[in-house]
Amino acid sequence: MNEIYLILAVFTLFVWNTVLSFNLFRIVYKNRELFGRKKTGDIYELINSYLIKMREIDSKNDDLLKKIGEVAKNFEICFQKIGIVRYNPFGDIGGDQSFSLALLDKKDNGIVITSILSREGNRIYAKPIAGKKSTYHLSKEEMEALEQTDKKASEVTK
Repeated sequence: MNEIYLILAVFTLFVWNTVLSFNLFRIVYKNRELFGRKKTGDIYELINSYLIKMREIDSKNDDLLKKIGEVAKNFEICFQKIGIVRYNPFGDIGGDQSFSLALLDKKDNGIVITSILSREGNRIYAKPIAGKKSTYHLSKEEMEALEQTDKKASEVTK
């Protein structure tokens, strides 16, 4: 009878040893995965070096977020909407060498540039635009160029 208890105790200890060994190997594997295969140094030094690296990364991340904010702010004043109309102002000469070009930012502020080519020379006009309106009279072609800025912007956002 004592032999049965002895065999049962040995078997229980064997199972217990197997479970502990499995857990130990799992911990060693995770430890290698976390800290690498370095055998030198203290675990506290390693964790401290990771914390220092994390602080550096956080600092660089904050700098990048500030720069992204500056770029986004500057992007609002960049020309984002463009419209161009080529035309022949004089029916008797040349082709469509004259043009009106509208350049607008996000808030519909910008400029309309018109170039009119004739036999005598080339004339260029620039008219400021605020809120898609100008204090100067706009020609039919200039108005058409302004209208194209809406069409191009809606095509880009699709």
